[in-house]
Amino acid sequence: MIIDVENIKCGGCVNGIRQKLLKLDDITGVAVDIDAGRISLESAQTSTEFRQNVLAQLSAMGYPEKG
Repeated sequence: MIIDVENIKCGGCVNGIRQKLLKLDDITGVAVDIDAGRISLESAQTSTEFRQNVLAQLSAMGYPEKG
């Protein structure tokens, strides 16, 4: 799953995002591209509900989805 978000500015942002998302069930990997503002998640879960949960977590941390 790939999510484009706003406000990723530094390595601290990347570490915070990784730590928070890896605590969620079904996420096995997180890659963050600072320049693109893109988060790539490895997960067997693909449901809309799962995606909304991830987006809610990111938004609560200050990284809302672009658009």
